[in-house]
Amino acid sequence: MNHDTQAPGFWDDQERAQKLLRERASYEGTVERFDRLSKETSDLSEILEMAAADNDEAMLAEVAGQLPPLTEGVRKLELMRMLSGAEDKSDAIVSIHPGAGGIDAQDWAEILMRMYLRWCEKRGYKTEIIDHQPGDEAGIKDVSFTVSGPNAYGFLRS
Repeated sequence: MNHDTQAPGFWDDQERAQKLLRERASYEGTVERFDRLSKETSDLSEILEMAAADNDEAMLAEVAGQLPPLTEGVRKLELMRMLSGAEDKSDAIVSIHPGAGGIDAQDWAEILMRMYLRWCEKRGYKTEIIDHQPGDEAGIKDVSFTVSGPNAYGFLRS
């Protein structure tokens, strides 16, 4: 990818160039996080072996205290791996159609819509309702909305 940035005419297509640079930065960040976590794991393993050999309870407690942040980092990397599909970084369109079931189904569809919109709001995603048909008595007959933000499609498809 570095070779592409040095090619003549690389900056002629600004949009493509920026996309490639964002992609490269993303890959580099992932590799750096992996390397850091790998080194931390290796270091903790060595400290653990020394502590076990010396039967040092204080050092064992220190290693145990450093495990939660390490575990959290590994979980974040695993989530990034799960969201590494070509479409996962894209925006999404959510459509809810209650189908058969009458008023109860329409009411449930409205509850689902509110749940999804609140979930998006908590994650910081931007939403825009593009189609909304209220039910005759309660709920909704149909709704479609867009969700914009990092990995919106990846999270919502699951």
